[in-house]
Amino acid sequence: MIITIDGPAGTGKSTAARAVAERLAFDFLDTGAMYRAVGFAALRRNADMNDARELAYIAGLCKIEFDWTIYPPGVVLNGERVDHRLRGAEPTSAASHVARVPAVRDMMVEQQRRIGLKDVERRIRFERIVTPLEWEREVGIYRGATFNLAHNLGQMLHLRPQNRFEEFNRMYLVGGGTHPGSGLPVIFESARISSRLLLEDLS
Repeated sequence: MIITIDGPAGTGKSTAARAVAERLAFDFLDTGAMYRAVGFAALRRNADMNDARELAYIAGLCKIEFDWTIYPPGVVLNGERVDHRLRGAEPTSAASHVARVPAVRDMMVEQQRRIGLKDVERRIRFERIVTPLEWEREVGIYRGATFNLAHNLGQMLHLRPQNRFEEFNRMYLVGGGTHPGSGLPVIFESARISSRLLLEDLS
C-alpha cells in the first residue's frame, strides 16, 4: 500500500506523513525532498530557474539517495548529506521551479522506482501544475493568491501589503499563505491584524 500526501509548501505534509508512517509502521519517503535537492543543486550552480533545459541537465547530474539508518531518512545528494539545507525559502522556491519541468519529473519518478516506488506514473489519475500567473489569468484570483504560490522571503508577514490591497476598498488578506514553515502563530497573527483593520474600517 502507498499513501500519498500532497499540498502547498509549509502546511505540514511531512509532519503528518511521518506521524502516519510511525502509527502504521510504514516506510516514510519524502519525495518532495528530491525536488528540493535538485533545486539546491541548481542554486549551487547559479542556474537560470526559468531555463527548463538547464534545470533538466542539472537534474541529470543528481543522484539522490536516502539514509535509511536514521529517522526520518536523511537526504543524500551525490554522496553528500544535504537534508539540513533543504528547508529554507530558497530551496523551496527552487523546488517549485524544477518540479514544473517534465524532464525533471520523469527523472525523479525513475529514481523513486529505483528506491522501490514502482508504477508511480500508472497510479496518477490526474495531475495539473499551475503557475501563479496562470492562476491569476485562468481563475481570476487577484494577487493575494500568489502568497501561497511564491515561496520566497517576500511572503513574510511584515512584507505583506498591510494585510489588504490599497487599490481596493475593504479587501482584506488573512491566512497561512506566508513564509513557509511559519505555521499557526503567523496564521493567528494574520487573522488578528485583519480583524482589527476590518473593525477600524467599520468603526
